Amino acid sequence: MVLRVAFFILVFQFAVYSFELPETQNAKLKTFLPDTVIASFKTNAIAITTDHLNNIYLVTRDNTIEKLDMTGNVLRTFSDKRYGTPVLDASNPMKLVAFYDDYDVVIILDNTLSLIASINLQRPDQLDPISVVGASGNALWLYDRDAFRIKRIDETGAVTMSGDDLSLSGVIGHPVAVIERGGRVYLSDSSQGIHVFDTYLNYEKTIPVQGVKYVEVIGQRLYYRVGSVLYDTDVRLFETTSITLPAEVRQVSIQKDRLFLLYDTHVEVRAL
Repeated sequence: MVLRVAFFILVFQFAVYSFELPETQNAKLKTFLPDTVIASFKTNAIAITTDHLNNIYLVTRDNTIEKLDMTGNVLRTFSDKRYGTPVLDASNPMKLVAFYDDYDVVIILDNTLSLIASINLQRPDQLDPISVVGASGNALWLYDRDAFRIKRIDETGAVTMSGDDLSLSGVIGHPVAVIERGGRVYLSDSSQGIHVFDTYLNYEKTIPVQGVKYVEVIGQRLYYRVGSVLYDTDVRLFETTSITLPAEVRQVSIQKDRLFLLYDTHVEVRAL
């Protein structure tokens, strides 16, 4: 499923921020994966995410959500095929967020994949169409592509914070994910880079890396995937290493000491 997206380039009223691309930082390119394979198991999944407890969440080809342990044992399942294919956020293992882009619907599940809440974001008194959704505690972050704003909502769908109207930039981008980590909100845009805001939605900087498919922040480390390369940047020292992934890797997910790789036929878990 292709996310319906639109975003902006932050060129007005903001100071220029200098951030060198990994290619100009003399990134130490690793042409191999970490050696230690912790687990490998078969699957027909089309998407993967994980939580910090190393639980694995898969979306199967029939749009079922599966929760598995690291050995591939299915612990729980959830299926609601009315809305199409979900995009998952498992940053809070007690509240899995499933965003159904085709219908602008968010479903929140507990750690047993039982329904907590269902939010229809299409209601005209609440929000305009949405591009991406990410979770944070009891709140959700999203990008409203018609209003050109990042917004925070609660589990009822009520807007609790709204960023500035950024439509004056006049540039359309392609946001693919929004996450909150360590007091920062990160919106990754495949055409512009990774936009960074504080939790009050004040713009801080843009990391100009085009073609981002995946982004994660763990402590002081920023991980992002461009093509078949997974970059790991220490944001304090601006030192970058990278791993060249096999061409067959469909998606990745990273936790503190684990690298999860989704192939067309199986999942592989490696030690970082």
